[in-house]
Amino acid sequence: MIAFIFLFLTAFPSHSTAVAGGHSGGSISHGSSSHGSRSTSFGGSRRSKTYYSSGSSFLSPFRTFFLYFLFIGTVGLSLIGKKVQSYRAATTAKQDFLLSLPGNKQKKQHLIQEIKKNFLTIQNAWNQSNLAMAKHCYSPTLYQNHLSILETQQSQGIRNRTEKLTLKKLSNFRLIHEDSFSVQLYFTCLDYEELVDTGRVISGSNRKKQAFLQTWYFDYDAIDECWKADFIQPINLD
Repeated sequence: MIAFIFLFLTAFPSHSTAVAGGHSGGSISHGSSSHGSRSTSFGGSRRSKTYYSSGSSFLSPFRTFFLYFLFIGTVGLSLIGKKVQSYRAATTAKQDFLLSLPGNKQKKQHLIQEIKKNFLTIQNAWNQSNLAMAKHCYSPTLYQNHLSILETQQSQGIRNRTEKLTLKKLSNFRLIHEDSFSVQLYFTCLDYEELVDTGRVISGSNRKKQAFLQTWYFDYDAIDECWKADFIQPINLD
């Protein structure tokens, strides 16, 4: 649309330009042949150019302003349209996610808060290399798995850091059984490995955030009466 407007305003000459370069020349030639006088032809040409030059100086700024106005207006409307479309899509996705959760509104909100709490607690414990502080959020199987990885890194003098974490979105809730479900978590953070002794970064980045999408599986612990993370499956975003 922008290209079409620009082409429309610039491809076709204005009235002043057409007269000065085309019709005026024809009328001058005709006047010269009728009167047979060079001075008459020259005088007519000069009067024509002077008259239309004044019109051109008035129309040119107006056309420029009009062109920029249309350009900015079209771009602005396009950006607003995309923002509205993105907002509607996000709202629809959020509503669909809430509908997929079991229970009434209060139970849905409680489950969401429990998922977020478990996720953030585990990530914080991993960042501090102290899984004991998040043991109540783990199933025994996943806890032992993460503990084994952490111990291997420590034996190599390596520490994995996950800093400035932001949980962006929860989606794709799926009830597997009455006591288990899966949910996708989209988040961003600084993810890097450093040497424990020197703090030198050996992989990842401690300056640029990365985006992650993971499917977390939760099992219900009847003894502790809470949901616990049992398995984490990464999803490739590339």
